[in-house]
Amino acid sequence: MSIVVVLFVHTFVARLMVVPQEGERPVFHGGDRLLISCMSYGINNPLHQWVGEPEYASTPASVGHWVAFHNPIDTLAESLSEKENFIGYCFAAPGDTIWLNTEGKASRKLNPCLGCMWPLVIPSKGTKVDVSWWNAQIYGNTINIHEQGKAQVIDGALYVNGVVVNTYCFQNDYYWMTMGNEHNHNDSRVFGFVPDNYLIGRICYVLYSIDRTRPLMQSLRYERIGLEVASGCPKCVRNDE
Repeated sequence: MSIVVVLFVHTFVARLMVVPQEGERPVFHGGDRLLISCMSYGINNPLHQWVGEPEYASTPASVGHWVAFHNPIDTLAESLSEKENFIGYCFAAPGDTIWLNTEGKASRKLNPCLGCMWPLVIPSKGTKVDVSWWNAQIYGNTINIHEQGKAQVIDGALYVNGVVVNTYCFQNDYYWMTMGNEHNHNDSRVFGFVPDNYLIGRICYVLYSIDRTRPLMQSLRYERIGLEVASGCPKCVRNDE
C-alpha cells in the first residue's frame, strides 16, 4: 500500500528533482533538491499512450515560472516518463513573439539591431503562424518531432508532407525555455520549443542542498534550506515579497 501511495504522489502531486551539476548557477546549485508541484499545469495521465489525454484540467504555464519538463528532442524513449528531465525558465508562452539573434539568444523587444534579430512567434494550438526563411528550420523541426508531420527545408522554404507552405497551423501549445546562466545552452536555443504536455510541473522550493565537494558532515548547505523559487526573476531563488 505504501508503494502505491508513493507512486501516486510522485505522478500526480509532487516530486523531488536533483540538480546534477553547476550549470544552472546563479539560480540553482549542483546538489539542490527541488520540490516540483506536478499539479501546477494540470493532472498528468501516465497512461495517455493507451487511453485518454496527456493531461486533464490543463492550465498554461506563466512567463516567469521556473519549470521542470521532459527533454523535447529525446526521440528514443518510448514514453514521456522515460525521457530525461530538464529545468528551465519560462521565457515565452504560446502566442508570444520573441526576437532571436544569430546565436539564438532571445529578447522580448527588438534591440536597435535591425537585420541581426528576427521575430519568432511561439506556436499556440489551432493558430496559424507565418513561415519565413528565418523560422522555417525551427518550425520544421517541431513539426517532425511533435506534430506527426514530415517537414524539410529546401532553399529557405518549408515543405510539409511534400508541399511548400507559407503558414502552418500547429496542433499543440509550446513554450520557450531559457537558463538562468546564459552560458549554459541546454535550453530552447538547442532543443527549440517545449510542448505543453512535456511540462512536469512548477519548481516551488529548494528543499535542501548537498555539496558533494565537501566532507560528508559539512556537505549540507544550510543557507539553501527551504528557499522559495521566485516567479518572474530568471536569476533569483528567494521570493522577498
